[in-house]
Amino acid sequence: MQTLSDQLGKFSSGSSAQPAIDTTQLKKTLGQIQSGLQAYAAAHPEAMRDPNFRTMAAGLQKLPDEMNQLQSSIQSEAAKQSQAAQGQISQLNKNIQALADGMNTLNAQSAKVSDGLSAFKSGLAQLDTGLAQLENGLNQASNGQAQVIANTPKITNALTQIASGQEKLKNGFSDVQDQMKDLSSGLSEGANGTNKIQSGLQSANKLVGSWSKLPYDQSGIYVPEQIFNNKDFKTALDQYMSNDGKITTIQVTMKEDPYTNKGIADLRNLKKELPSILKGTKLENAQIGVSGIASVNSDLKQLVSSDYQKAVTFVIIGVFIALVIVLRSLSMPIYLMASLLLTYFASMGFTELIFTKLFHFSGLTWTTQFFGFIVLVALGIDYSIFVMTRFNEYANQAIKERMLLTLWHMGGVIFSAVLILSGTFAAMMPSGMLSLVEISTVVIIGLVLYAAILIPLFIPIMVKLLGRGNWWPFMERPKKSVPLDDSPSI
Repeated sequence: MQTLSDQLGKFSSGSSAQPAIDTTQLKKTLGQIQSGLQAYAAAHPEAMRDPNFRTMAAGLQKLPDEMNQLQSSIQSEAAKQSQAAQGQISQLNKNIQALADGMNTLNAQSAKVSDGLSAFKSGLAQLDTGLAQLENGLNQASNGQAQVIANTPKITNALTQIASGQEKLKNGFSDVQDQMKDLSSGLSEGANGTNKIQSGLQSANKLVGSWSKLPYDQSGIYVPEQIFNNKDFKTALDQYMSNDGKITTIQVTMKEDPYTNKGIADLRNLKKELPSILKGTKLENAQIGVSGIASVNSDLKQLVSSDYQKAVTFVIIGVFIALVIVLRSLSMPIYLMASLLLTYFASMGFTELIFTKLFHFSGLTWTTQFFGFIVLVALGIDYSIFVMTRFNEYANQAIKERMLLTLWHMGGVIFSAVLILSGTFAAMMPSGMLSLVEISTVVIIGLVLYAAILIPLFIPIMVKLLGRGNWWPFMERPKKSVPLDDSPSI
């Protein structure tokens, strides 16, 4: 359609200047006839005498003019017909163009129609599947309906039994309601009795309170002599009283765990308050002793604390004196002991954090602080002596160079010793004994801190700050230069 429309457009838009009828050949032929007739008239003059010949010659002369007029009329008529035809062709071209556009639109919509048909076909397939499933469901429903019909008598019997049970339940609720009324009445009477008991107990407490302020002879309490002669009573007395009747035992059950600090603190408070409690009674001047788990733990804690303070004091004094003698200085031992104490308290803090926060223990055992202090001080003072004695050997050099050479030569030795001792104490951890595990943890952390932080950082800083004051109050004696090994200079 589009091609036909384009061709009609070309035809309708063509030039109209070209003549509709080509008369060139006819004019040529007429010219030849006139030339031949003139030649014939010249050759035969007598032919001009014939009127018919003259009429034919005159007609032939008028014939070109007639032909021109005929051509003009024909061309005019042809132009009119051509213009009419062009209008019709233009209209036809527009209609064909519209038809072509409609065809294009139809072609574009045909793809959507095809997709819609495909979706419709898929929907029909799904509908077919759903109908099959519905048919299966209806078959199952039919089977279920048959089973329901078959079990309807059973359901009827069950409903009958339920109705009977509801009737019995109704009767039972009626009985319960009556009993609840009786119970409510009994509770009211019980409440009244409880009030009477409470008032009686208050009166008894007042009476006992007044008895406690009076001597036994005036208290009005009477114990028959038959009770003292009772065999069972004597057996019970033997559990709490000596044969001479001068020693007795009173059992006290404490609220707190006797192994905890809270339980020990409660026991100590009780021992402090006993004299004021017994004051004014016949036991005021009695000798009182407290035993039991809490008492044993309290005495053990007090003993350990006392021994620990004594041991720490003796160790610090002894080590300080040894350092003064070996290093011939009073200032060096002071900051060396300070470094050891700082290492000990830091390792104890880290160990307590590990066991209380990570392993959720209540605290460290009493043996940890004692043995941890002894081992750390013993090992740490060895490393300090190694470093400072080597430092004193480089007497003829500046303090900075002396410390650098000392750390260069002794660093490997100290770190090797720390690794070996850490591995040795780490072997105690799988033992399963909490005290050994805690002691080994304290020692390992302390050795690492002392070798990695205190010796490389704290001690050199103190040496640099004090300068010649490191040997106060003794004067440093000049020594000969000690030859160094072939190690690279620092």
